[in-house]
Amino acid sequence: MRFRGRYRIPSARLAGYDYASTGLYFVTCCTHRRAPLFGSFDGEAGVRLSAIGHLAASVWHSIPRVHPTVHLEALAVMPDHVHALLVLTADAEASLAHVVNQAKGLVTKQAHALLLADGPIWQARFHDRIVRTDAEAYRVRRYIARNPFSPLPPTPWS
Repeated sequence: MRFRGRYRIPSARLAGYDYASTGLYFVTCCTHRRAPLFGSFDGEAGVRLSAIGHLAASVWHSIPRVHPTVHLEALAVMPDHVHALLVLTADAEASLAHVVNQAKGLVTKQAHALLLADGPIWQARFHDRIVRTDAEAYRVRRYIARNPFSPLPPTPWS
């Protein structure tokens, strides 16, 4: 009772919004303490992914296989974070938080099993933005495509 309400971090989520509803979501997940676990910058070549970086890219690409009602529209793996543009369709069976936390958990579990890491991989939370307009979607796609590493093939909007 002594600490009731005192140390609760307020939610960054939009109050009252259903994050399992159809929509386009821009998600950023950072590594624990922003450590460059996923790779390093390699001059004009962009980012050279580490083994954990390749694992992270693979897991995020597998989201549509695990959740067929969720589409990965764009992905960029950076040394200390991941950007993803996810589409939840009308018949989505999981919330955005469930999908993202499952991907983060799978990266952690596989990284530990392969002895690629022995501590935390991710920050506890993730940042999301509900993409509401076509113009905003264009800007987000362009932003992700212009990151130094983007494992998805070039798209018409890049």
